[in-house]
Amino acid sequence: MLTVRLVCVGKLKEAYLRDAQAEYVKRLGAFCKAEICELPEYRLPDAPSAAQIEKGLEEEGQRILRKAGGVLIPMCIEGQALSSPAFSKKLAQFALSGESTISFAIGGSFGLSDAVKARGALKLSMSPMTFPHQLARVMLLEQIYRAFQISSGGKYHKQRAPSCQRGFLKREGHKAPTPPAIRKGRYPPFKKGFPSPSRKGGREV
Repeated sequence: MLTVRLVCVGKLKEAYLRDAQAEYVKRLGAFCKAEICELPEYRLPDAPSAAQIEKGLEEEGQRILRKAGGVLIPMCIEGQALSSPAFSKKLAQFALSGESTISFAIGGSFGLSDAVKARGALKLSMSPMTFPHQLARVMLLEQIYRAFQISSGGKYHKQRAPSCQRGFLKREGHKAPTPPAIRKGRYPPFKKGFPSPSRKGGREV
């Protein structure tokens, strides 16, 4: 069975994040062996210098490389941003190439060392936005679970049909489904000339 290992600097402090992590590790058990490896953060002063931060990153990087095995995917903001289906395809390619372990590296507050990034087979970014590294761990676990659901044809991932497919349905006479909010009576059906709920007095808000 494929092993998916998250090598993380620091521990999850909030109970709700630990609960979310445990839930996704349990769900992933149907597809792989999921492992969480927590490493201690390098102690830095309150106002560290650039040299001190660099030394801390090097120390943490060495610990990460000792624990990571197989394919290494560093999580960093300069990495490649993939859609969920593209990420699913990437994981499947690594698994089909004969790799038994895929390791994801999540750094601490100051990120990852250059040595860890250089070792990576794929540098991955969750988003151009900045997230707390503890929250990023749960987000990554969810995306890994989603990736396995996509590759196995599960119903967890819901993707809107492409515009060409929606056009085909219209030509074939199939009626588009009514949005759930309208079915439940939350909004009346829109009539021509009436502003939608996203407009106020006919103007965008």
